[in-house]
Amino acid sequence: KKEESKLKASDCLLNGELVMRDPRAITLTQYNDLKRKAKQSMVGMDKTVCISYATGHRSRLDDLGTGPGIVMAGKLALYLTEEADIGTHSDLHMGYGGSWRQFLMDIGSCKVMVVVLTQAFYQSMNCLKEMHQAMRANLELVTVRYEKNLPKGDDQWTKATSEDDK
Repeated sequence: KKEESKLKASDCLLNGELVMRDPRAITLTQYNDLKRKAKQSMVGMDKTVCISYATGHRSRLDDLGTGPGIVMAGKLALYLTEEADIGTHSDLHMGYGGSWRQFLMDIGSCKVMVVVLTQAFYQSMNCLKEMHQAMRANLELVTVRYEKNLPKGDDQWTKATSEDDK
């Protein structure tokens, strides 16, 4: 219990264990390096675990197009591929200009989806569509809580409309 009292609201826990502290400002250089490493780590591997996350860009802190969700998903993907020899699938593995729709269709080829839960996740329509696709494919879901005070019930995906089903 003493260890828990030292935790910050921005700490990431997996099964009660500290996985990662919230990073400081994230640059495009860091993002591009992480994307390159994630792609290289997957060469010759099957897509077993899909990772769904929202970027969570923090204005006036992160470079545009980056955020802590990318770092968490990237580090998780690298750990699974390099340390556990488990192939991963996320949009980090797509080439530049890669199709998110193709990524979405490929979710069904995985066995497990790891969902990185953040406040931004519950505002991302792409994340909602990824979850829907994973459920349709009967993937096992594993959640990694990255932030405290996540939205509940009606506060999740508040901008979703019936048009988003298309």
